Amino acid sequence: MELTVVIPVYNRAKIVARTLKSLECQTTHDFSVILVDNNSTDNTLRVLEQWRDKVAPSLFPVTVITEKTPGATAARNAGLKLVETPYTMFFDSDDEMLPTHISDFIAAIKSNPDVELFGRPAVSLKANGQKQLIRFTTSSMMYNHIFHSILSTQRYIAKTELFRRVGGWNESLPAWNDYELGIRILLARPKAAQVAGKPTVIQYMHDESITGADYFHNRLSIVKVLDLIEEHLRKAGETSAISWVNVRRIIMAARFTIEGHSAAGKELRDRTLANSATPLRLKMLYLQHRIMGRGTAIPAKILFP
Repeated sequence: MELTVVIPVYNRAKIVARTLKSLECQTTHDFSVILVDNNSTDNTLRVLEQWRDKVAPSLFPVTVITEKTPGATAARNAGLKLVETPYTMFFDSDDEMLPTHISDFIAAIKSNPDVELFGRPAVSLKANGQKQLIRFTTSSMMYNHIFHSILSTQRYIAKTELFRRVGGWNESLPAWNDYELGIRILLARPKAAQVAGKPTVIQYMHDESITGADYFHNRLSIVKVLDLIEEHLRKAGETSAISWVNVRRIIMAARFTIEGHSAAGKELRDRTLANSATPLRLKMLYLQHRIMGRGTAIPAKILFP
């Protein structure tokens, strides 16, 4: 067995069945599952235990544990401690795998055993039914992660040892924690590969999702994460990428304003401009994002190669 799927679950009694059913429907059952109830106050734990009793061990091994420390990061770390397979997949309890999702990754592992990280695109489904392709690429991974979050939870698997070597999930971050973890993983310079084929994950966007439906409600965590990422880059000597982090700050400032929170947007914009050696370029990118609402990564790479 090559792969373990770790899923944190908090108060998902009414919707976790979709995720669990998608595990049952995988075209391979050569994997194990660790479900971490994050101290739910509804009957989530009972739902998880009933599902475990139904599918294990006839389909695949299922472990259910409880982690009382609040937050998906603590739950993921608790699950990571129990993983015994070479690779780990983290997944969210409100998303869905299409039937070949795991078999495609396992086939990639068997064909490329020296690769430490495999990824592929996913599909984001908004509450209004609008679909969006969320990308993954092995090209210019630091640039693409800073601007496109290519190492978000739904898009990749990695060697268990790699997750542990970089320190696991940062439990002080309630949001954008996969974004921060992705930077630490990339700074470890893993060998990465893209799994061919169409996206096999549907990420459901709603007000109660871990990801959230807007940026402003996670603004404090977003600012903290971007500051922490700059610190990681400085310590690793990757100072050239800090300009991209400043652009991401400017993008977030514009997003806050677009979402109707101009004071928060202005505060982040002014702080970023004051701490930059190239404030005019950043101001241009801020205005571009305010007007267009997208497409800032391309001029950012031209202005900050």
